[in-house]
Amino acid sequence: MPSLVSVGSGQFAPGGLLLTTVSAPNLTYVGSSVSGMTNVVTLYLSSLVTCVAGISNLMQSCTSLNLNSLQTMATGNFNAGLNSLLSLSCPALTFIGGTFNMTSTGMTSLSMPLLTSIGTVSNGFNPNLPALTSLDMSSLTTVGGTMTLANLSALTAISFPALTTVSGTLNMSTNATTVSFPLLTTCFGVGGVSTTATSLNMNSFTNTTTASFALTYSALTSLSLPAIVSLATFIQL
Repeated sequence: MPSLVSVGSGQFAPGGLLLTTVSAPNLTYVGSSVSGMTNVVTLYLSSLVTCVAGISNLMQSCTSLNLNSLQTMATGNFNAGLNSLLSLSCPALTFIGGTFNMTSTGMTSLSMPLLTSIGTVSNGFNPNLPALTSLDMSSLTTVGGTMTLANLSALTAISFPALTTVSGTLNMSTNATTVSFPLLTTCFGVGGVSTTATSLNMNSFTNTTTASFALTYSALTSLSLPAIVSLATFIQL
């Protein structure tokens, strides 16, 4: 579809024809979602800038996905199921208005270096990427809703160097050895379990808004929380 540049208020979902390759190299705008391409192996949307309602229910067979120009998902989720995709880079993506609950059993690398914000819903960040060994969300500053790390079980280092606010609970259960949230100041509550983390950086953390600060990090030998001011209920370590 080389001449297609815009899809107004509907979905872009051309998968009903059992297509294995979908290419719309000049498509820049989708007014609803990109979804429903179960059999697609290659999806080429290299000029897509805005996908209002997000990307979901995608391609368990997909091995090649080009979203290099994608910048915003105004109200939508990035909940694509991409079990066959080994790596994904969205170098221009800055905003996800809904949840980030991507699933893949095979993906080892995910890069969204300019992403600053993930929506304002109850379950903001909960990807299920058990094979992931490389994650770059180095510009992420805000998660609106719960942030869960538990299903990133292959990562040896968890680092969100720009994150300042999580409006829901931060669930820090992880297999990583280093966990770093150096600029995080506030969240609804903190919880989690780790038998592997030997380093935890929360040096800017000041308060929980509603719930407790309860971590069971059995491999830690020291913990410093130099900026902490108030906790809504209790602290448990």
